[in-house]
Amino acid sequence: MSNAYIIEVESHTAASSRGTSMLPLLFLRSDIDSLEGREFRSLRTAECAARALFLVRAR
Repeated sequence: MSNAYIIEVESHTAASSRGTSMLPLLFLRSDIDSLEGREFRSLRTAECAARALFLVRAR
């Protein structure tokens, strides 16, 4: 069974993802195109990547 997560960065939805305890997180949809389809080992790592890309994009 997979879990769904929504990651928000500064009140913007950065990504929706799914993952299980055995599988990495996979970004299914993201407002930041370069995140779609990427896999991350943890929710924290995925959140950091989304935040970093969003802040770069906002400049």
